[in-house]
Amino acid sequence: MGKYKFVNLTVFIIFFGTALFEAFQKQNWIEAIIFLALGVLSLWLILKEKLEIKKNMATYKHTQIGYLMLVITLVVLVFFAWLQITARAEPPSIDSGTNFAVTAIMALILSILASFGSLTVSVDEQHVAIKFGYGIFRKKFSASEIASATQVKNHWYYGWGIRLWFWPRMWIYNVSCFDAVEIRMKNGKIYRIGTDEPEKLETAIKRVIFA
Repeated sequence: MGKYKFVNLTVFIIFFGTALFEAFQKQNWIEAIIFLALGVLSLWLILKEKLEIKKNMATYKHTQIGYLMLVITLVVLVFFAWLQITARAEPPSIDSGTNFAVTAIMALILSILASFGSLTVSVDEQHVAIKFGYGIFRKKFSASEIASATQVKNHWYYGWGIRLWFWPRMWIYNVSCFDAVEIRMKNGKIYRIGTDEPEKLETAIKRVIFA
């Protein structure tokens, strides 16, 4: 588990740290404050997650890595770094150098991509919780509202990430492979949670909903 958090923290340090250093170097204090606020928010989400773990004491917890998304994130990071280096190397002019708006958009894109690099599923006595990456996208299901849990196989064309599928109507959350556990709520809603441990996850959910 520690190495997965290390990957997310590394992405944060590489990009936000570099952007913050650049802002201070250029004495662009507005840009520096914005990137510092983004960094504080990211670290706060990590700290909040640790506090929630201690509070809930999950009976089951597992993280699946989306290696394809991590490779894509790395490729985009290298491309953005090349753009930044190229911009700095331009002869001084009004339009030369890095642009704050472009840098902010790059930061947003990298944050979203990195957040889909892993999917953590935890089960405790009260909730089934899912969290992508460092926690920008997360969701909780009340155990008392779950009617059933079943192992399923997603079709390849369902894709990965967060999607609303219309036939059958359901929400899908996954980052890799095709195995998943389908949970049906008592109100009729259907959700599929991707995992590389379908049997263990199914067992953990059934243990809490039938306790």
